[in-house]
Amino acid sequence: MHPRVNEVYQQLAEKYEMKGPFLEIGVGHKQPAILSGPYFANRPDRFATNLAEVELEAEEAESIRFTRCNSQDMTGVFADGQFGTVLSNAVLEHDKYFWRSLDEMKRVLAPGGILAVGAPAYIPRSQIQAGVINDKVPKATATLDMHSRPDYWRFSPMAFTEVICEGLELLDIMVVLRIPVLVAVARKPLDGLLPPVAQEDRLKFYQVPKESKDERRAAKLKDRALNAKDETSAANGAARNGHAKGDAADRKRAPAAAKGKSRDEKQREREARLQAHASKLQARKASMTGKVANTVAADAEDDGEPEAPAVSMVVSAPPVVATPQDSGLGALLKNKLKLLRGQKKEPADGSKDGQD
Repeated sequence: MHPRVNEVYQQLAEKYEMKGPFLEIGVGHKQPAILSGPYFANRPDRFATNLAEVELEAEEAESIRFTRCNSQDMTGVFADGQFGTVLSNAVLEHDKYFWRSLDEMKRVLAPGGILAVGAPAYIPRSQIQAGVINDKVPKATATLDMHSRPDYWRFSPMAFTEVICEGLELLDIMVVLRIPVLVAVARKPLDGLLPPVAQEDRLKFYQVPKESKDERRAAKLKDRALNAKDETSAANGAARNGHAKGDAADRKRAPAAAKGKSRDEKQREREARLQAHASKLQARKASMTGKVANTVAADAEDDGEPEAPAVSMVVSAPPVVATPQDSGLGALLKNKLKLLRGQKKEPADGSKDGQD
């Protein structure tokens, strides 16, 4: 049971001052019972049933008396009018002959007692457009998925007023959750069940007001606007995703392409810029290497030494590496100095050249 549904039951119990003894039909296996909520807690007169053998939580097992029985026939298990309050939630949709269980609930309910029943439902379109459930669903009501097989039924508000609460005085109907669950509260009359002729009075709870021509036109325009918005969102999503059908990497790159250049395009541009910069550095390196070789050859000729081949000088020179902290020109100048120092060889007699 959803916590919000349980909270609604507690609120309704307080609002209509539900009195014991209490009976909950269809308590779940190891699930919080309605009778374990704050309104019913610590009351000694709590009973629960289920068609199968279920295990209650430890605290509930000590205070709630569980009986395994078929809710379609509780004769011999519970007496007529034994309970002041009968509760049931998410049971009728699983009951193939739910009307038999309803007859038994009304039988064991005392005159003046309260019956509270909740089940998955669907509601009128006008209630959807009014925002009761979700104004983004203009033409249909989402219903609870099949669960806990078997799963047979879903109920309309009219089913609650004319079938589930037949013969009782309808007090309240509440819509809970976006996928709607209806919870109805009804009182058993002191002089017995109401005759079917009195059922029409209960439709005031969910009468669908007649719409004027302008209101119908406004509803159609609202539907069209919602549909157009959905189509636009779908188109934008398709454009962002680029109808990606390839591998996961392609699907990840699609949002970047929608914002501008793709990651691959940016990477190619970056590589092209680096290549152009490297080419410039290489050209500058070749130019400076030639100048250095010519200068060294001239100095060697002035010193009376044979001219060293430019090629061997370049080969023996340490490689020039340009880094962001040390530009290509600075590296070449350092290389030149190293080359010049290498040319300063001392004469065989040990005297220094003196020309620097």
